[in-house]
Amino acid sequence: VGTQAPDGTYRVQIHLANAHRTILLPNMIELDTTIPVVVPEATRTEFSPDGDHQADSVTIHFTLSEPAHVLVYIGDRLLIRSRSHTTQGSVTWSGKIDAHLHPAGTVTLSVGAVDLAGNAIPAAQRPQVRITIRYITLANRRIAVAAGNRFGIGVSTDARRYGWSLGGRHGFAHGPVLTLRAPRQPGRYVLV
Repeated sequence: VGTQAPDGTYRVQIHLANAHRTILLPNMIELDTTIPVVVPEATRTEFSPDGDHQADSVTIHFTLSEPAHVLVYIGDRLLIRSRSHTTQGSVTWSGKIDAHLHPAGTVTLSVGAVDLAGNAIPAAQRPQVRITIRYITLANRRIAVAAGNRFGIGVSTDARRYGWSLGGRHGFAHGPVLTLRAPRQPGRYVLV
């Protein structure tokens, strides 16, 4: 009395003192106090959830020490809870939090687990996965060019093709350098 039983399988025995009977219940009780261990591995360290079907999500493969549900967090916010409780599997994150895309930058996902007995990995012990979210970016924030002259700007994207607009003109391009002609009228323009 007063000590915790070791993990294992038990059956309940009831002794009725006044009836001089002992009943052994047929139901087995599993005592499990062990916290699961999860080993996560991301398929990529960088992705761009921009809807172009090129690296739009990141998949985290996992191995568990026992059957459990995998939980993926950003900070204290739960993003994913796996449906199954298998010891190996994967979960996928599309870069969204509450239906909104996370802004570009590096995020740290922590991967936890909760087993069938309710034992959960404490927040401080969850392994972490660092992922960079990126969208289309330009090499320069400002370009000085003479009116009507051609210029090039570096474009970083995983998309095969991208659209652009400048000074009332627009089009599509591909590749790491976008080459355009500046508007003929001097002024300040925004390249989108």
